[in-house]
Amino acid sequence: MPDILATPITVSKEAALAQAQKYYLARLISRSRPKEAELHYFPYYNYKVEMELQKSVNPFFKPKESNISLDVIVSATGGKVSMSDFSPKTLKVKCNPSNIVDARISQSDVAKKVEKEVKTTVFRRMRKRVDISEMKSDFFYRPLWVVFYGEKKEGSRVHYVIVPADGYDIKRTT
Repeated sequence: MPDILATPITVSKEAALAQAQKYYLARLISRSRPKEAELHYFPYYNYKVEMELQKSVNPFFKPKESNISLDVIVSATGGKVSMSDFSPKTLKVKCNPSNIVDARISQSDVAKKVEKEVKTTVFRRMRKRVDISEMKSDFFYRPLWVVFYGEKKEGSRVHYVIVPADGYDIKRTT
């Protein structure tokens, strides 16, 4: 079993099943209660972006600059970007290779996306131009419970809900 960097598990299997019971739409579609839950590890990139903000966009005033840092979390499977004030804490975890989901997006593509997203979001929300001075990246996994409704049979349709096992609620910006 390989060692991976992952966020710690704080939600038990029973709690995930109870939480999935509250999803009304999933119950309506499948017409059954959650039967089982499997733990899978999904890949994410965490970028620490150091940037300089220019205070004034007006050409008649001398711009004053300020430095800020921002953490950006990007899904390596879907490419969704989330900006955060903190980096998630990670631990070394041993897990079954069949429970690890492969990354579908390369790190170079993610870096371009992070740079574009940071510049766009900061300009839209703060009306300030951004010069990125440094970007550091880490790769980690998030444990997620995949809760299945109904029985998993070959040839039958299976409905599922994803419940974060680490307790983080990541708000997406894209």
